[in-house]
Amino acid sequence: MRKKVFHSLGMILGCMLCILALVSGTTYAKYVQKMSGHDQAKVASFINNVSTDHETLTQDTNLTLWEDIIAPGSQGEFVLHVVDQSEVQVQALMTLELDNPQEIPLRFSYQGTTYEDLALLNQRLNQVLEEEFKKGPTSNIDIELSIGWEWPFFISDEQDEKDTQIASSTSTVTLHVSCTFMQVVSES
Repeated sequence: MRKKVFHSLGMILGCMLCILALVSGTTYAKYVQKMSGHDQAKVASFINNVSTDHETLTQDTNLTLWEDIIAPGSQGEFVLHVVDQSEVQVQALMTLELDNPQEIPLRFSYQGTTYEDLALLNQRLNQVLEEEFKKGPTSNIDIELSIGWEWPFFISDEQDEKDTQIASSTSTVTLHVSCTFMQVVSES
């Protein structure tokens, strides 16, 4: 009887193993397929600069905008070249700032208009830049801004006295030029 029980148990166990192998074998079978792809994009260029007839502006460039020595009656002109070859929409903001502790009565001119206030000249220059930069990317913008300057020889007797006092001390005047180029999102 013991043999019969072991034999029956063996048969049952064998059948269970076969069923288990059959069931677990089908759970490991599956279809496998790998798919992949890729895309590549060129990064848009952001190429722009400002230069004079002599130098290209960097972080802090020593510019040659006027003569080394100026006096009443001195005048001249300098040209700022604003170039943009970017492949994105760009906005440019130009700023001219005068470090003039002695208050030398300098005047600047652009396109026939004289400016005693640099804020007004900056406003005009930025209007010109805005119009040009509206053309959009890849338009290869190259703008020449010709800016005149002068220290008038005679304004008044009072100014003559001030001019003489300025010349009696060690005085300097510095014109700072900066241009910031920014990518903008077009509104179209």
